[in-house]
Amino acid sequence: RACKVCQSGKYSTYPVNACLDCDPGHYLNDDSQDASEHDNSDDCSECSRGKYSSAAAALCTICPAGRYTSSLSSSSCTTCGAGRYLSDTGTDPSKHDAEADCTVCGAGKFLSDTGTAPSKHDDEADCTPCVAGKYLSDDSSTVHKHDAESDCSICGAGKYSPGQGSISCTDCEAGKYLRNAGTDAKKTQPRDRLLNLSLGCVF
Repeated sequence: RACKVCQSGKYSTYPVNACLDCDPGHYLNDDSQDASEHDNSDDCSECSRGKYSSAAAALCTICPAGRYTSSLSSSSCTTCGAGRYLSDTGTDPSKHDAEADCTVCGAGKFLSDTGTAPSKHDDEADCTPCVAGKYLSDDSSTVHKHDAESDCSICGAGKYSPGQGSISCTDCEAGKYLRNAGTDAKKTQPRDRLLNLSLGCVF
């Protein structure tokens, strides 16, 4: 009975009579073609940064949207944290090989999930707009300014916010005032969004 070359993702060292799995985070893509490619555990190559694998893998897989890995030999990927998302769908490992690949939400938006699920960090749409009456001016420069709803500030006295996702507040028009001093967002929302009139700005 002829000896067989191990399958992809496996190796065998004498005198073992069965093939062993490459460890998670490693791969071996030769598929029963060359015995010299399967005769030592060192034949199992490390997954590069931005990729991962389970045991007995023929190839490493690029991390999916919402996840990254900055380590070699990864068996899994890390989900982007609060205030960040990663929309690339696993097309390029260089877009998944560092935490910095996770994009900070833009001005007027936040993302409070702390990385419980990749699906909550895989698209810009996962960033939640600040409600009308509030604003967030930081434009993707500081992650801790986008990781909680409390990062959205209530408009100050004499100002109002006409809609969701505002990056600044609008001054009351000439001849009107608003006494609310950043304490109640409902008082800085528009009275009628169609007419864009400010609630609380009075003569």
